[in-house]
Amino acid sequence: MAKTISPLKAVKKKSPLGRGKLARRQEEMDKSSYTVISESSLKYIEFLTRDTIPLLAVVQKPAKEERPCVRSVNDVYEIMKDMNREACEKIYILHLNRKKCVIAKELIAIGSLSSAIASPREVFKGALLYNSDSIICVHNHPGGDAAPSDEDITFTNRIVAAGKIIGIRLIDHVIIGNNNYHSIINWGV
Repeated sequence: MAKTISPLKAVKKKSPLGRGKLARRQEEMDKSSYTVISESSLKYIEFLTRDTIPLLAVVQKPAKEERPCVRSVNDVYEIMKDMNREACEKIYILHLNRKKCVIAKELIAIGSLSSAIASPREVFKGALLYNSDSIICVHNHPGGDAAPSDEDITFTNRIVAAGKIIGIRLIDHVIIGNNNYHSIINWGV
């Protein structure tokens, strides 16, 4: 059974910071933004000690307004535009709920300067765990050209086919280049 404790009591009891910055920050948080984690669910995390468990008993949930919603490929670019600074290719999956709001952003592959490889298994593993309604695949081209390669189109077709089988739709596959982007789905795949 989960035990709910006040965040301030946890800070007073176990935090070496006492009523410092951490306590003031927790006072500012809205009480409705907390969820309870049972001690038994934390026993599998090896790096925790008994003294830190009370501090982790109260975890802040992200507020609903912090979840960006995706209405167009431009929204995807705004969420992921920092990828244009990466030195190697990375593949991310944006997990969406039914209202097309992002519930998670997952890095599934880190590649080299010119390629990154991911299988449908890696793409949909997170989608199943996050209970995603749909997904958007996003990757970067460090060279700056956002035009899709033949491998990008083949990868997108495989993800679309796998998504149809398990019932999780790939809404788009967006490639981010040097301050530009390209939507493969809108391009005609």
